[in-house]
Amino acid sequence: MSRKRVWKPLDVGGLRLYKVKRRLLWKPDNSNHVEQFIVLAKKPSHAAKLIQGIFQEADKENKYIQNITYMGYALEVLMPRSWWNDGIPSEVGQ
Repeated sequence: MSRKRVWKPLDVGGLRLYKVKRRLLWKPDNSNHVEQFIVLAKKPSHAAKLIQGIFQEADKENKYIQNITYMGYALEVLMPRSWWNDGIPSEVGQ
């Protein structure tokens, strides 16, 4: 593996990218369903609360949902090491 690239968190405007997993356990057969979302947040629990807030009303009304969990995980991106050390060059994306 090249040492010129590193896996690091991506910060945008003082927030960080997180992956949130929304895991549903359905009645009556106990089947699982997992959805994933990418959000900007302050910390993993904040990311999970943002997604939970979106689905809260619909989740309460669904009589087939046995259990729901929301978990936030730090999301890292593969970037050139120089971007982490020096910042992204201004000519990128032009």
